[in-house]
Parts: sequence; C-alpha cells; structure tokens
Amino acid sequence: MKMLGQLPGVLIAGMATSRYEIAFAEYSTTALNVVCSMATLDDKRSDDSLTLKPYAYFHPVYVEQASLNDIQDSLLRRSLSWVQELTDAFYEAIGSRRGQERCTMFVEKVSGHLHSRNILREIYPELQEIVLVRHPYDVFVSSTRYFGLIDEEHGLKHLNRVFSCLLTTLKLHQDQVFLLKYEDLIRNPVQTLEDLLNYLGCDFKTQENLDLMLAAGDQLAAELPHHITASSVSRSIGRWRKELTDPHLLRKCEKWLGDFVEELGYGK
Repeated sequence: MKMLGQLPGVLIAGMATSRYEIAFAEYSTTALNVVCSMATLDDKRSDDSLTLKPYAYFHPVYVEQASLNDIQDSLLRRSLSWVQELTDAFYEAIGSRRGQERCTMFVEKVSGHLHSRNILREIYPELQEIVLVRHPYDVFVSSTRYFGLIDEEHGLKHLNRVFSCLLTTLKLHQDQVFLLKYEDLIRNPVQTLEDLLNYLGCDFKTQENLDLMLAAGDQLAAELPHHITASSVSRSIGRWRKELTDPHLLRKCEKWLGDFVEELGYGK
C-alpha cells in the first residue's frame, strides 16, 4: 500500500498518521450490504450482480411483484449513488487537507469478501484491482506465527474462504485484475513493479515512479519489523517446507489449501 501511495495523483487514507490505512470505501459498501446482497445465479443475471433483500415490509401479499421490482431497483440505484458520493467526499476532504486536491485516484485494501468487490465494481466501473497472493502454505505458517493460532482447523477454513474469493475474482474479472505474487515482488522487484505500472496505465509507467516505489518498499521493510515472522524476507519464501513438519497438519493444509496451490501456479 505504501508503495502505491508514492504514485502521483493517488491517495491512501490513514497512513500519514498511522502504519495502517483506512478502508473507507469498504466500510461504506459493508453498510450498503445491510440492504443489498448478491443475486441468485440464473439466466438473467450474473453471479456478481446485486439485488435488494426481500424485507418483510415488501411482502408479496401486500405488494405486486412488478411494484416490488421497481422499488428494489430504485432503492439500489439510490444506495449505490449514496455510497459513491460518501466515498468521493471523504477522499476529496483528505486530498484538500493534505494539499493534494489534484489527486484523481484512491487505493484501498479490500478484505476477502466478494460483496465489497462487487459493489465497488458497480460504483466504479473503471476500477483496477491488484490481487496480491502468496503460496497458501506459507500464508498459513506466517499467520500461525504472527497471530498465534490455536485452532488450526479454523484458521485453514478461513484461508480457504479467502483464497476462494480471490480465485473467483481472478476468473470473473481476469481482464481487469493484476495478479501480483509476493514471491515475484521479493525475487524480482524491478520487473514486477514495471509490469504493475504498465497495468495501471501509461501515465504511471515512468522511471521516477519505479524508483519511488522501490525506495518505499525498502523503507517499509525497515519500519515494520513487527510484521516479519521469518528471519529475513528471502527466507519467508517457501518456509513451509521447513516448518510444516507435522504430517497430520500438512494433510490438513492439502485438504483446505491444496487446490489453490496448483490453481495459482505454485505447482503441486
């Protein structure tokens, strides 16, 4: 996130005063999800479209179906407009306070839930998404060390849901998504960031921007030692081969995460 924040015209809320960013757009879409949900997959609508939940006061006994559809569509349009206005106003205020009124883009980290992504795509059709992945077994080992997980089965189920969401996003929006592998960023940062800047557009693909992002990456590694659970960044790659020594636990990883290892191109 900090590396992207170095790009001209880009805003990230929160990192100026905290080491964590503010995900304001996701907060707003979560609020919207109280009244909206993904539609049932059928012949007419895609599986990432939105529809309003049929609350009791729209009971079909009292409201004709045609009227119900009109009410739902109207509320949905207004709700999406409200979230966009709220989000845009927030970032305009952040830009004004920082003296960055010319910023035209904001970056947020979105959790592993489809509803936030789907709503944001409805609001911002030109949205660009960077999906950052890491070998699933390494994610599990690192999470266990960092969070001190006691219930390993619960942790694996959670990661299963997260990776399922990421793969669904990659499959549904493959032309709009940039797949960024943690391992590539560590082993070959220059080429990886050049590819990322190319994805973001010609306005960003400059040597100056590349140098800014590389410098920010070096600074971030020095500033956040509490996030590092391996002895070095390079040793964090493939650490599961040395640390997943329990055959029973390895079988659990294969059960919950094995399919993602192959689908993300990490081999068997």
